[in-house]
Amino acid sequence: MSDEEKKIGVYLCSGCGIGDSIDMDATAGLATGEMKAATCIQHNAFCSAAGLELLKADMADNAINSAVIAACSQRVMTEKFQFDGINVIRTNLREQVVWCQPPGVEDTQMMADDQVRMGITQAALTNLPTSGAEGEFSEIVLVVGGGFVGMSAAIEASKAGAKSILVERSDKLGGMIANWSKVNPDDAPYREPQDNPVPALIEQVNGDANITVMLNTVVAETSGMPGQFTIKFSQGGTETQDLVGGIVVATGWRPYDATKLGHLGYGASPDVVTNVELEGMFAQGPVTRKSDGKAPKTVAFVQCAGSRDPAHLPYCSSVCCSQSIKHAMQLIEADPDVMCYVIFDELRTPGTAEEFYRSAQEKGVIFVKGKVSGVGADLTVTYHDELIGDDIPMEGLDMVVLATGMVPNSTNVDLPTTEISAEQAIYSKDDINPNSPIEVAGYKEGVQAPAPIERPESEVPQGASILNLQYRQGPHIPMLADGFSDSHYICFPYETRRTGIYTAGPVRRPMDMGEAQLDAGGAVLKVIQAVNNVREGRAVHPRVGDLSYPKFGLDQCTNVVVARWNARSAPSTNKKTVIRS
Repeated sequence: MSDEEKKIGVYLCSGCGIGDSIDMDATAGLATGEMKAATCIQHNAFCSAAGLELLKADMADNAINSAVIAACSQRVMTEKFQFDGINVIRTNLREQVVWCQPPGVEDTQMMADDQVRMGITQAALTNLPTSGAEGEFSEIVLVVGGGFVGMSAAIEASKAGAKSILVERSDKLGGMIANWSKVNPDDAPYREPQDNPVPALIEQVNGDANITVMLNTVVAETSGMPGQFTIKFSQGGTETQDLVGGIVVATGWRPYDATKLGHLGYGASPDVVTNVELEGMFAQGPVTRKSDGKAPKTVAFVQCAGSRDPAHLPYCSSVCCSQSIKHAMQLIEADPDVMCYVIFDELRTPGTAEEFYRSAQEKGVIFVKGKVSGVGADLTVTYHDELIGDDIPMEGLDMVVLATGMVPNSTNVDLPTTEISAEQAIYSKDDINPNSPIEVAGYKEGVQAPAPIERPESEVPQGASILNLQYRQGPHIPMLADGFSDSHYICFPYETRRTGIYTAGPVRRPMDMGEAQLDAGGAVLKVIQAVNNVREGRAVHPRVGDLSYPKFGLDQCTNVVVARWNARSAPSTNKKTVIRS
């Protein structure tokens, strides 16, 4: 649409205190006078039914094709203010002007007028999206990880009508939870361990025509963008390729390495086991001691074994307390004479898990408030009792169970660590080293790159990449120091810094099975939303409300800048370098 064809209507809302803070008539005069808008009308609530009808009528009567709605933030009322064939620009007078500035003063009026000027200018220079994805396009959801979360994601995608490819690196679905005998309760009244839902989930996945399962498979290479991700799979030495629309990473978790917990007796006695090892014992039959094969009669559960400890895992893994409660209840159910002690620094059983905790108390599980300092080879547990204020030895135990925490599977620990190549390193202008330039593959002769930034050891991925991204920013999804994917888990759940790629489950943050299942559905919906937006030429960013289509300056819009050395940094003026922006 050319500028001559633009017919812009301005709609000033006086509600939410806007009309009490600025001179609406003056702003309206500016819109039609200085800014030459075709029309400008005022209303006290354009978001109301009457206001929306007024908008539609005025747009039809005046043949408006671009509308500037000067009211509230573009983050709200987005669906209400969408009209077929109309390029809608939102100008924020409420949050960015009248709610943060004094009413009735010159500066506030000037700020409101400037917002309207900018809105009209944007409307004059932008159009509705007219181009979607070019070339071959896919709506398939790739789910990486065939455990509980991954299978839940694939099923949710199928329910939404989308096909999915479920990739699992091992020879079977189910992940770590597949062989557990019981799980924490997810249904009312939340007081007893429940049967493991994973076997039924595996059967459901295998029977779903919308889900393609690939076992013994890893992602060898990922390139492209939403709707057009090219994926190379490596399956038993054979490589195949497919096109997918978006990716859900649901690679789950692994237990913290208990060999690092020598002070808690692990390795000193075979009867000091982890919570995950105890799960395996329950799955195989009656729990017995490794040392003599006898059934334990007195068992102590040590909470936060390596968790919330700067020397090990600095975070809480969320589910360890409930898991220990479940194990204690299972032991007592198998043998009512068993004595179970749960030694905790802080017991964390929020929400419905509180009912589970109360049920364990009623069954005879003894909860001891204290911080464990050590476990001896004779299974003596020494803890600092908070009530007594002294160190207390707990003796005569038959078994000690360490509640080790969750470590996210952000990398593939079964494969060698992926080294970041020169062309995938991250550079900044200050890191240029003219004395030892690095040749960058794919660039024209003579173009050189600076030395890569040195990263702190805590931020270096410890393992091979899950997706093997073919991006200059590196093969990994960006991770926080603790290994979890780098996203704002409250405001921007599932988001990563790689558009169209979303994380779900414990690889994103510690969570229980109920939370993880909801997480899987949320991540799948984000993929579907991203694919639909790309197909229709809309922005993918989760908080954008502006759907206008700008004109791209392809000669300027690039992620590399070719710069000449100045005389002080390099003697020769013929050298060039690539600086990552």
